[in-house]
Amino acid sequence: MPGTIPFFTYYHEDHDELLAKLQICEHYGAIYDIRRNQVPHWNLSEDFAEYLLGMYADGLIGSFEQVATCLANGNLRERNGVGGTA
Repeated sequence: MPGTIPFFTYYHEDHDELLAKLQICEHYGAIYDIRRNQVPHWNLSEDFAEYLLGMYADGLIGSFEQVATCLANGNLRERNGVGGTA
């Protein structure tokens, strides 16, 4: 049973190229690997979490997978000095 900290769960078998998209997020510094017992886990960086909260509040995103896809395509817009294309 999970703890009290909220988290997303995705299964790479159900989402095409999810691990590749997460790796891109890692390269951008948006997430970082906290793997335990060979089970992949990632945390969001504080800056990226603030960015996502702003994008969500603006009604521009609805899911983390949508964000990962935008990062993979290099088309997250800049918001308050965070984000944008590399």
